[in-house]
Amino acid sequence: MPRQYRLVLKKSERQELLGIARTGHRSARSVLRAQILLKSAEGWTETQLAEALAVSERTVRRVRKRAD
Repeated sequence: MPRQYRLVLKKSERQELLGIARTGHRSARSVLRAQILLKSAEGWTETQLAEALAVSERTVRRVRKRAD
């Protein structure tokens, strides 16, 4: 079973990610990564994220791991 990445964001990090996810003035990849990190911090599972964002669980794991 893959390691679950528990993500805790600082207020400033959360604000920055919200800005990226909401403005739409970034690349699609950046927006997707921001959405994954924000929802991960809210406690969403890999499976939930993959289904909601139409990506693979592997993508979710890689983004979470990179942020760790």
